[in-house]
Amino acid sequence: MKLTLTLLVLINIFASCKGDEKPRVPTFDSYGNETKPCSIRDAKGHGPYIELGVFSKRVCRSKISEKCTEVKFKQKHKRKGYFARGKFGDKILIGTCD
Repeated sequence: MKLTLTLLVLINIFASCKGDEKPRVPTFDSYGNETKPCSIRDAKGHGPYIELGVFSKRVCRSKISEKCTEVKFKQKHKRKGYFARGKFGDKILIGTCD
């Protein structure tokens, strides 16, 4: 009985302890735009996002659009043509193919 109680207390203590996650400090480019990690996903929508770097939203969208020319990342929309799916921080970002 005491062993079970001790184990339950220890499990609760360790489960409640989270790692020391440091909050992300916002960074800015030379124009004052916030920069975040930029990544892109393959056309099939499977697997992880591939990191492109840390950019502003405008630069991130252009990097995703550049990758749209590669078959690996190019997706076809039913009516709107081709696009590439990426992320800017945690938000989904769509880059159009020119």
